[in-house]
Amino acid sequence: MDSLYLLIDNDTHLVSLWLAGVLIGMRAIRIDCNLENLRDDPRLKAALEYLSWDFRGVIDQENGDLLIMVECISIAKPPPPPGLCIGGITVEAILEQWEEMSLNHSLLVLRFAKNVGGTYFTSHDLALLAGTNLTANGLVVQITGSKPSIMRLLKDMRNALSIRGVTSAQGAKGIMAEGPNLEGYKVLKEAHVQGWYKKPKKTSVRQLAKILGISKSSVSNHLVEAENKVIGIFLEGE
Repeated sequence: MDSLYLLIDNDTHLVSLWLAGVLIGMRAIRIDCNLENLRDDPRLKAALEYLSWDFRGVIDQENGDLLIMVECISIAKPPPPPGLCIGGITVEAILEQWEEMSLNHSLLVLRFAKNVGGTYFTSHDLALLAGTNLTANGLVVQITGSKPSIMRLLKDMRNALSIRGVTSAQGAKGIMAEGPNLEGYKVLKEAHVQGWYKKPKKTSVRQLAKILGISKSSVSNHLVEAENKVIGIFLEGE
């Protein structure tokens, strides 16, 4: 069952699949969503000003609201301030801040109002898992719990989001750990932004080196290493 992969489209009936036993045995699942249906959502717009949001743990549940700890990663951008509230999601506190390889990391506590996700966890039979994260590439939710509660969440997510697939949950390494190292990630991201992967190329190794403030050989090496890791991760998922 670990290799089971379900494509979720408009013709898929999750209830039928569940009753047929397709998902039975998957005690923890990974829901992979793209963000095309949420592009105008102010919460998503604010979140995508940062590189990634990685779930780190549940802090508490108060009157139906869910408080979680997340790690926010950015390039030269401060974290959102405590008290900021957008669409039922509030920044409660900044616990820690640090910098690694030119990337800013912040450990935050976020409050999700009951009507913005908290309600799914009031029955205490559903839990988020490490590996849950949001990036420009999409939203990944890793979850475990009772089948009825997982089913309810899946159905509601399918109504609100475009779900690419459902698999058994994976480890909690995340792209920042199992993919390129932080410096490689920075080079890879800048190369993508500057049009390195377009046809024809919109930039050069020399231009990237100048923007990043490193040597041309370092840019080339980081690109090769990062591309190999990203391609390896992709092929392992096939």
